[in-house]
Amino acid sequence: MKQAETEGRGQKAEVKKKTVFFDRALVAIFATLLLAPVVCQMFDVDLKSPPGDEKRKQREFPKLEISFRGLRTFPRGTKRWLGETGLAVAPYLRSFPHDFEGWFADHFGLRDALIRLHSAAVYFGLHSSPAPKVIVGKEGWLYYNAGAANDGTDSIADYRGTKPLTKSQLEVWRWEFQDEHDWCAAHGISYFLGLVPSKEEVYPEYLPDWMTRLTAKTALGQLADHLGQKAKFPWIDVTPALLEGRKRDRVFLLTDTHWSRYGAYCGYRAMLSMVTNVLPSVSLPDDSTFELSHDNYISGDLSQIMALRPVMGEDYVLMKSRTPPRATVKKEEGRDLPDVVTDIPDPKLPRALIFRDSFTEDLIPFLSENFQHVVFRWARTGIDFKLIQREKPDVVMQITSDRLLRKGQRYPAEMRDFCAQQRFAAATNVLLDVRNPHAAGRTEIRTGTNGWIVTASGDSPRIELGEMAGDPGEMLPIVRLDVTMSSRADLYLVWHDSRGDEQTLREALTGGRHEIFLPMIDPDVRGPLLLEFGRRSGDYILHAAEVRAIPR
Repeated sequence: MKQAETEGRGQKAEVKKKTVFFDRALVAIFATLLLAPVVCQMFDVDLKSPPGDEKRKQREFPKLEISFRGLRTFPRGTKRWLGETGLAVAPYLRSFPHDFEGWFADHFGLRDALIRLHSAAVYFGLHSSPAPKVIVGKEGWLYYNAGAANDGTDSIADYRGTKPLTKSQLEVWRWEFQDEHDWCAAHGISYFLGLVPSKEEVYPEYLPDWMTRLTAKTALGQLADHLGQKAKFPWIDVTPALLEGRKRDRVFLLTDTHWSRYGAYCGYRAMLSMVTNVLPSVSLPDDSTFELSHDNYISGDLSQIMALRPVMGEDYVLMKSRTPPRATVKKEEGRDLPDVVTDIPDPKLPRALIFRDSFTEDLIPFLSENFQHVVFRWARTGIDFKLIQREKPDVVMQITSDRLLRKGQRYPAEMRDFCAQQRFAAATNVLLDVRNPHAAGRTEIRTGTNGWIVTASGDSPRIELGEMAGDPGEMLPIVRLDVTMSSRADLYLVWHDSRGDEQTLREALTGGRHEIFLPMIDPDVRGPLLLEFGRRSGDYILHAAEVRAIPR
């Protein structure tokens, strides 16, 4: 009996000893995990991601400044404890904790390694995306979720057809491209437009099963159909070329939003074929002069967003020329996104100015071989009018991916004004000739020797020009206004659409007399046209107002 009790006490002591050991080991591991980031930060030890992987500059340590400034921005009661000296430390104390928290979030020890560890566990372990901006598809394919990125684009909605472009949006794009072409043509420059589709359109079979399509046309498909019916300038959608090219090899990257070098080559041949139809001096190289090959690739921007770029890779499909390149390539620094300039010493070749986006990066080795001099300018929001005037190119090419169709583009007013004036002069269809404008809002109108004198007082100084004859959906109305402004102010042309919503065109004018031409691209115009003089009181003169139209 005593022996059994002794053995029992021994077993309990052994169990207690093991329990204490494991408890202490667990505490030690937990303490080590807690202290590791602090120790690594103190001794600057970290497993950093490749430079620039986050595509942003990390926040710097905040400064706690003390200076003598007024007390106007201080919280209530600050003056009592600071005294009358005005020692302006309170605003800095108020913002320092927030700024410090932001700095610490960017710099705590093992930050990058821990982020990668979490991302790897979610992606490889759960087969899910650790970042809302990335959608995990089938067989290693990744897709960009621009809606989650909130960057003004939405390629998934464009693919699914949940946000189709309106007729007004399609008309805006069509006339902006047409104006760019017409202005260039009037100045002896050939204009070409290249449209690049999204990855979803070329490889839809690898999307998740839940991502179904509501319409057969993407936003780019809508625009291509619209341009096919209406456009009078050289343009091409390279989607068919990419769909044909994928039969030979992969034209998009698995871990990136962009095409492979081979995909860029397919797009290049389609775009250059369009150019050669207009410019005989540019020739399309024989396909046999290029060689298809494969190489290792560290992975692309989508794996970068997931913080997995160092641990993911893929097979990169290349297209290399069998002959040495003729063009010299250099980057002109001084801009956030530097220009790329290429040159070939052949005066028989034309000079080109190519407005590009990120898809054009892989087009540069191909396009640079077809022109004497090329400037590749980043143009995510539109083309640069002053650069065209400075470079005086023979060719202007605009390359736009469908992701940008939601953002719109910077529209050079000089091109719009030039084309609107030319079209107005050629138009014979008069929709409205204003002979008796009516006051609207707090405005008075009296007849002067040189037009109507408009006296505005208070808010919304408007005059009613009248309703247009005919259907604006079938005709493109162009409004000519001859006005004298008493001072610098904005002039607004106002109308309503079929939903009753107010729409405007704005023109910023200086004091003095102006003749302006405003194309009303929106086909959904209802009711009378109104003219608003900058919401400012004062006297203005409306010398003449007329609306003419050309067929859309």
